[in-house]
Amino acid sequence: MEWKEYSLGDISKLKYGKNVSAKLCKGPVPIFSGYRKIGTCNTINCKKNTVIVIARGAGGCGDVKLTKEDCFLTNLSISVELDKGICNAKWFYYNHLLNNLSFLNSGSAQPQITIDSLSKYLIRIPPIIIQRKIAGILSALDSKIENNNKINANLEAQAQALFKSWFVDFTPFKDQPFVDSELGPIPQGWKVGKLGDIALQSTEKVLTRNDVKVLSPITTGKLVLSEEYFTKQVFSKSIRNYKIVKQGAFAYNPARVNIGSLGMNEFKFDGCVSPVYVVFECLKGYSFFF
Repeated sequence: MEWKEYSLGDISKLKYGKNVSAKLCKGPVPIFSGYRKIGTCNTINCKKNTVIVIARGAGGCGDVKLTKEDCFLTNLSISVELDKGICNAKWFYYNHLLNNLSFLNSGSAQPQITIDSLSKYLIRIPPIIIQRKIAGILSALDSKIENNNKINANLEAQAQALFKSWFVDFTPFKDQPFVDSELGPIPQGWKVGKLGDIALQSTEKVLTRNDVKVLSPITTGKLVLSEEYFTKQVFSKSIRNYKIVKQGAFAYNPARVNIGSLGMNEFKFDGCVSPVYVVFECLKGYSFFF
């Protein structure tokens, strides 16, 4: 089946989002900047399953998103209302998920994509029936991933609730004697301490080792494989000066983006993190408690 080439302006209506006024900032409608939800209001200017292109700002200009619900779109993004008979919105989204439109940036000091440059963008499109099949398969996979994430979040919430019951509320120890401490009453036999009492900082570097993989702490409290988590390489070409994170050790980010993000290396191999991170190991028996 033949693929056809179109300019985006010929198969869609392109509109800038708008600034939301203070008087509108009450209501159930989510305000979406393209980067994230930033509040709610009482009016809609962008419908569910609309393609949007982040048009301003560093670190995401050119990324293509798909709205999951009716929303109010801010002026950081451009909505792309595609001709449904020519181009499927979900296919367009998946087609640009890895290869975004950042090359259309015409800004100098501040990254920016204009409607004029976006309208001239040329794209080759397969027949609509093929687009729908591709979008259907990828949507099903996304739904499965989202469902698994919800299950994981639920299990994590249960684990946190159990931890709070045991180690904050001391529910299993209510019938035992308690003693006063600087943090309030604690079960007899327990003690108050500092992280430094049970942890040792590590500064071991990768140097010539070639058996370690780069890890990244993220805000969910995990150390993840950078090459699998991110869509592009975010670490240096040379990892010689990266810090080793042994199995069971921790790394956290003390500055910059994701400040405070912390995770334990739960992989069955040693990893490494950027030199800006702090790496430490807990004394035997404390890792999983921490």
